[in-house]
Amino acid sequence: MNEEKNDYVYVHYLPNGKIMPELLTEQEAIHLIRLDTDTVKNPHRTLKYYRDKRQLKGTRIGNNFCYTKKELLAFIERATDWTNRKTA
Repeated sequence: MNEEKNDYVYVHYLPNGKIMPELLTEQEAIHLIRLDTDTVKNPHRTLKYYRDKRQLKGTRIGNNFCYTKKELLAFIERATDWTNRKTA
């Protein structure tokens, strides 16, 4: 087994406590970015809106969209930056 001491594996967890896979289903993505709250009427439509506006990249596998963990975490980071931007 080839290992280096400086390699770190970061484990991310879904809100329900399960380990986040590298590729998430649409329902897992909705849960991760908290579109499953009472304030969002149609989380699937909201996720599609983000895809259509090219704010979030999805991967079509068969008839379903999936999302990489990396893309979802970057989306959250961009949304946080936009929310906390300074206006002149």
